[in-house]
Amino acid sequence: MRASILKAYVDAQFQRCPEIGARSNNEPASEDWAASSLSSGQWRQRGPRSLHAQLAARARQKGVSLNTFVTTLLTEGLAKAGTSHRSR
Repeated sequence: MRASILKAYVDAQFQRCPEIGARSNNEPASEDWAASSLSSGQWRQRGPRSLHAQLAARARQKGVSLNTFVTTLLTEGLAKAGTSHRSR
């Protein structure tokens, strides 16, 4: 039963925001969907405990939250890589 509920939800989301699932000639779906209302600004990332400890320690050293520190690292990394959404 759960699988059918999940499928119905996913189908409804694709109908609401068709560019998520729209593909032609096996090309990737539009990346604009990330800026839509489906983006909550949250995700859960799993990683090694040692990495979590290192990140938390660096954040403490800088006097910021772990969230702020990781967000800053990601933002700087995207800027260096030239892959920010706005530059496309």
